[in-house]
Amino acid sequence: MTDLASFQAISEFWSAALCFITAIILLATMRFDKKRAWPILGMLITNATLNVAEALAYLFRGGESQAAFTIVRVANFTVFLHNLFLFFFVFHFIVTVIKENGGPNCRSERIIVYFLLAASIVLLILSRPCRFYYDFVATNHYFRLDNYELSQETHTVAWMDGQVVGHVFAPDAGARLRWIRAITDDLAVRGEVVMLDTSPMFLRRVKADSTLDPLAFGQINLGVRWGILRVHPYAHRIMNVNTTIKG
Repeated sequence: MTDLASFQAISEFWSAALCFITAIILLATMRFDKKRAWPILGMLITNATLNVAEALAYLFRGGESQAAFTIVRVANFTVFLHNLFLFFFVFHFIVTVIKENGGPNCRSERIIVYFLLAASIVLLILSRPCRFYYDFVATNHYFRLDNYELSQETHTVAWMDGQVVGHVFAPDAGARLRWIRAITDDLAVRGEVVMLDTSPMFLRRVKADSTLDPLAFGQINLGVRWGILRVHPYAHRIMNVNTTIKG
């Protein structure tokens, strides 16, 4: 973890602590206008939870374990959800103050805002199974086909040899090295990957160099081979041909 990420996480935790302390003091005094105080309490508790989730996301982002992956995704989901809650409490507080000071009731505006907030929450909850609005499976690496050539030909298959380059991104060198090792170990054990047409791509060489630039060169180099099936034209057999010989 970088110093900037550590400072950000500590700041988020400190902000959450201040919000919780303020909410506790406000509840302990019990000398407040409840119509105005409950939205303020909601804002404080929501903001505290949001800050804790954001700090956890900073702490575990870049980790290669499944637990770190899950914590970051749940923390991001919590941040998005509590942003909507925070907007609800702020809007409710503003409408309450306007009404108590002799302003309009804002009934139609409240209905529109509450409907939009409810729709946003539903979309956020459905984003996990339906993969829209927010993608939970975003990765920090990608692979590209750098070059390839025809290696061998048979009657049925044209074998292609190629080179695939992998680019791995992480917040610091240590996390980047752990990701590279985890990916290369997994590929070495597999020995092949499945292409989009469900045919196999065989891994003939797995090489990694963590010192290379992840943007310009890529740190993982794979020697691969895959086959292209030769499709011969099919000639239909001529049936029931009548011939007449004269002479």
